[in-house]
This record gives sequence, C-alpha cells and structure tokens, in this order.
Amino acid sequence: MTTQISGDTGVSQCQPASVSQDDLQANVVGKGPAFSATGGVMQLNVNLNAKASVTTEIFDSNNNYDAPNSRFTPTVAGYYQFNCSGGNQAALDTFGLYISLMKNGAFVMATGGSTGNASAFARGSASALAYMNGTTDYVEVWINPLGPSGTLNVICSDFSGVLVRAA
Repeated sequence: MTTQISGDTGVSQCQPASVSQDDLQANVVGKGPAFSATGGVMQLNVNLNAKASVTTEIFDSNNNYDAPNSRFTPTVAGYYQFNCSGGNQAALDTFGLYISLMKNGAFVMATGGSTGNASAFARGSASALAYMNGTTDYVEVWINPLGPSGTLNVICSDFSGVLVRAA
C-alpha cells in the first residue's frame, strides 16, 4: 500500500494505523522482537562461570524470551543489539565480577567487569551486536564472580535485546 499526501491534506487526516509493517522499505525495522528482563540475587561459588538467573520479564514484544530458562531465542532473523549488567551485593576487597553475553551456550559475544574494594561494589556490563538466525540461535547471560575463595552474592540487574535490522 502506498499513501500519497497532496493538496490540503493535513496531519490530522493521516492515520497512523493505515501504515503497516509491509509498507516499510526493505530492511527497515518497525515491530521487531524486543525484550527486557531482570534477575534476583544469586549466591555463586567464586571463580566458576555460572548462567545468570534472569527470570523477571519486564516486557517481551514477540514472546521470544523464555523467563524460566533466562534465554532469548528470536523467531525473526536479523541483527540484534544485546545488553546486560550486574554486580556483587557487597563491597569487598579482592572480589570481582565479570558478566558475559553468550550465544548458543558457547560463544562469548562480550564480557565486562571489575574488581571491587572495601568501599565499592564490583560491577560489570556487556553489549554486543549479533546476527541471530531466527530459529535455533539463542542468547544467555553468564556471570563469573572472582575472589580468593567461598561464595559471592551477585545479581544480573538487566538483560535486554532488540532487533535493529532484519536479515
């Protein structure tokens, strides 16, 4: 469908509902998948990489986020922007945290982190632009708390993604 505006047609006569996804030019994203989720506090063994529990879904525009498994599997092929952040829950010397975006359980797309001290929490964030095939590719967040020994309370405070360009 093509909408042509001519003459005295005012803005009030243009109806946003009359433009659909099919009306957009090729490779223009309109209503692509997007999600955002947050997690709770987890007690993890230090120096062991563990999958983050990110089970509180804030929104999921295309029902592609699997909250119980903390996994995003898009059904639309294309390029996606992913973001995650997290940190430990205490200001401790010699303890740190690294957070990673993992594709298909093996490929690390991005990692970020820091070491805390007696007055600062260790925090980490990662962002990546990745191609997803729209069928089997999935993304998860993994956390690696660092320290001399024991456990550390950590949280994945944000995990989000959005289609930025269809394939």
